[in-house]
Amino acid sequence: MASTFGTKVSRKGFDVKTASDKQLAFSSEWPLLPIEAEGTYSIADGWHTYDIYTHSLGYYPVFSVWAESGGKRFHLPETSGTYATTSKLSYEGYSDGAFTLHYKIYRRPVRTNYLSDNINTTDATEKDSGDYGILVSLPGKDIASTNKRDFGIRSDVRQLMIHQSGYEDNVMSGTATHNLGYKPIYWFFMEDPNRPSRVYPIAPTDDFIVSSSTTVLSWELNGFPDNWKWMYLIFKDPVNTNG
Repeated sequence: MASTFGTKVSRKGFDVKTASDKQLAFSSEWPLLPIEAEGTYSIADGWHTYDIYTHSLGYYPVFSVWAESGGKRFHLPETSGTYATTSKLSYEGYSDGAFTLHYKIYRRPVRTNYLSDNINTTDATEKDSGDYGILVSLPGKDIASTNKRDFGIRSDVRQLMIHQSGYEDNVMSGTATHNLGYKPIYWFFMEDPNRPSRVYPIAPTDDFIVSSSTTVLSWELNGFPDNWKWMYLIFKDPVNTNG
């Protein structure tokens, strides 16, 4: 069986043969987050329950949600009441004011255990280059477009590539050894035992403590039942430009 993969594209200014993981714009060796659906939904003030979107994927998908109100947009924590089932993205909760919900649903099961086999943490030297390795426009978009949102892949734009993901059942704390050599971007999700069949995004708080080193991601939940289910994604991308 061949050990090579189909396509690897370095970011602008880096040699694809020597680029480290975080200097790549795309590699078909690692999973991506293809978007199943994205859009907006109006949430009225007060207590409401909405079915925002029917995805019918048959599994709990990775998803992201933001709120827009008063000219400001912010990421929603688990207290927002937005959750995913195996067929829908829904909202249930109280708001003291109306807002617009922005959402993205990705074609990846959130309950997935995965670890990238190959890790290259040695950065290549950046070169002064105006050339692009690859430009892939979205369906119906012009390849000559200057709007980066019109592209599926561009060498001058980072692509969120998954390094590691996991699913933990009935634990209050955990660790994931990633060995990337830098502090990576990560997302967390949880399933509340009091609301089965619902998956919520969860952000660090005083009760949910997350710490990231250059080799390990750790988390701990305080003051909650010990039968929560946890899902996490660790990306190849660092939290800043240089990692």
